Amino acid sequence: VFEPRRSATSVVGLGFVGMCSELAHDLYGLERVPEGLPEWLVEENSVFNSKIPSLEERQKATEDMKKRIADLLPIPDQNKLSDDDLIGRFLIAREFDLDVTEKTIRAYVKWRVDEKIEGILEEKFPADLMETMGGFSGTDIAGHPVYYEIHQCGKWAEVHKKHPFELIRRSHWHLLERQRERCKAYNSARLTVVADVSQAGMMYLAKTSLMSMHKQLLATDCEVFPEVMRYCFMVKIGTAFSVGWTIFKPLADARVLAKIKAHKKDYLDHIEKYIPRDQVPPEYGGTGTPLELLSDPNYSPLPPQPSAKDATPKEDGGDTHIQSTEADEQKV
Repeated sequence: VFEPRRSATSVVGLGFVGMCSELAHDLYGLERVPEGLPEWLVEENSVFNSKIPSLEERQKATEDMKKRIADLLPIPDQNKLSDDDLIGRFLIAREFDLDVTEKTIRAYVKWRVDEKIEGILEEKFPADLMETMGGFSGTDIAGHPVYYEIHQCGKWAEVHKKHPFELIRRSHWHLLERQRERCKAYNSARLTVVADVSQAGMMYLAKTSLMSMHKQLLATDCEVFPEVMRYCFMVKIGTAFSVGWTIFKPLADARVLAKIKAHKKDYLDHIEKYIPRDQVPPEYGGTGTPLELLSDPNYSPLPPQPSAKDATPKEDGGDTHIQSTEADEQKV
């Protein structure tokens, strides 16, 4: 079951790979969104080989899948928003093939149990591995948390020499669970990523062992962390990054590639349409709060308490940005 497919995935921390799923109301804008539906039913821009399922068909697919995996419910996943939301992500990634989706979800649950993923956030990792991780600051226009991935190629080369792959992979899973934890804390079904690739050098790209490591991480991520990212902005790109992206492009789904936005030094003027400047940290030219690095012992996933006027009641496992997101996207 765990084989690379054409799935739309969200992967971060892989050197040069960042993928996202953004809104496509040009596809679904004529349909009235029933209140209370999980966000994945509304947001996903799914360009499948077959006919794009309607909202009703996707909702029915979720119900059918819940019957197929009734013995697994509730799915043991501390960072899920709801069973419906999690099932929806796998359905999208598996192009609504119910048989394949069922196998993938069962393998996912087994993986979480076998690898003790439920306790991974309590595990401690070497400081140099933690320092390869980025941090959070602010939210995008729809209220999704924003993660800043800083590609420290030199440090990646060092940890690759020093630590076994199994430990590096586990710290990577720790990172992705931290991101899902942050999304849940913000009651958000998606994550926006800003990937700083300014340190991407040709010497790093030439190390085939490092490239192989990233590909191995990506292969698993495509299966067990589907549909987490909403946008991905590559910033401060240079020649070396362009070469690296060419290497990884064949691994990505075409519809995902179409949603990755790459910018050079003028990135702030472009991303502020999606991330207001007062939500961008000073490290990246904004007026928001400084980066909350995951390597900081005092890091907390909890968001600032919203004011009463900003609070929005939740219906289905916390998927709340359905209506506000559509309005924001029309502005963009």
